[in-house]
Amino acid sequence: MFVLFIRLKFINASISTRYRYVYAFRLEPVIIELERQRAPVVVISHQAVLRALYAYFADRPLKEVPHIEVPLHTIIEIQMGVTGVQEKRYKLMD
Repeated sequence: MFVLFIRLKFINASISTRYRYVYAFRLEPVIIELERQRAPVVVISHQAVLRALYAYFADRPLKEVPHIEVPLHTIIEIQMGVTGVQEKRYKLMD
């Protein structure tokens, strides 16, 4: 199970206006919809998709995307705020 939990409490103005990376081109409609949400969102997907979404919201460089660790059986909670991105990881199984 792959889960990315995104909590969009406060949207940083620079997030919605910044350059959309090439790897996110096919995910652009999903990203736009996620940015519009005001309630917590759970995304369950393939690891490659989660890496791309994580990199976009965490503002990671394109060259890091294939190397971002998205472990199995883990919930990654991302909180977007005016001060930046905060992340918590919860292991579901040991």
